[in-house]
Amino acid sequence: MGKEGKGNIFRTAAFLCALAAGLWGATLCPAETLMERIESTGRLRVGFQEDVAPFAWFESGEPRGFSVEMAKILVSFLSRRFEKKIVLEPVRLKADQRISMLLDQRIDIEMGASTQTFDRDLKVDFSLVYYASETTFLVPKASGIKTLGDLEQKKIAAARGTTNLAWLAQLQHAKQMAPEKILVFPTHQLALEALVQGRADAYCADRVLLATKRLQTPDPGAWTTLEISVGYEPYAFMMAEDHSDFKDFVNNTLRWTVLTGTYFDIYEQWMGPLGVGPFKMSPSFKEYLGVISYPLPDLWWKR
Repeated sequence: MGKEGKGNIFRTAAFLCALAAGLWGATLCPAETLMERIESTGRLRVGFQEDVAPFAWFESGEPRGFSVEMAKILVSFLSRRFEKKIVLEPVRLKADQRISMLLDQRIDIEMGASTQTFDRDLKVDFSLVYYASETTFLVPKASGIKTLGDLEQKKIAAARGTTNLAWLAQLQHAKQMAPEKILVFPTHQLALEALVQGRADAYCADRVLLATKRLQTPDPGAWTTLEISVGYEPYAFMMAEDHSDFKDFVNNTLRWTVLTGTYFDIYEQWMGPLGVGPFKMSPSFKEYLGVISYPLPDLWWKR
């Protein structure tokens, strides 16, 4: 073999050695975990939807609602864990931005009124279910609409990026309803306005959200929520995948609120008679909360 051939072999070997060193280096120096990033930056970026009361909404620029209170508790326990103040950084977002903002790492967790579904679970991770609602319709009381059949050839408004649209599509595919048109809006508020202004005959969303939206209209008594339901909506907090230690911390925070009764105090604050409710908690859901809340040690939040 000539000198040139030997030189090529040496250069190739050097390249492979450098590549291996780089790969080993990456293995020995793993990327920063989410919990480590929260500790190093001293902040938790929480995504809140703009208009999903009583869970999350903005008033005078500040987030309010059930999920916001839960986020504050999460931050307080993160502060205890890291023995330093962790700041809650609220990030305003729309329904169709939730997953993309998690995947782009613009938020650390989304806490609002997000339904856990199979398709979403392929892209992001979810906490334990913390509430359950169902998809139904808000209609004018004088319309006479009471059943799915009554929505035949009617215009139905819904918000983009919601599971409500998925339920409507499933009903259409199964030929259980044939609306004239599904009107898709960027936000729940715009969908509600379409109903109030007569551009839509019905507004499709989660029952608990519809009850709140009805109270925001100029004449709440003019609207009614249908008794029927077309799909269940198990709510959970969304976060990026592959952060099991953070997910465990979120779930244990939720368990702590149930075990101490804090969950029920917050529930009453936002969904009881003095909130925008009352939304009575079913005995079966209260039993579910007890099932998921096994005992925690006193200092569960420590490293």
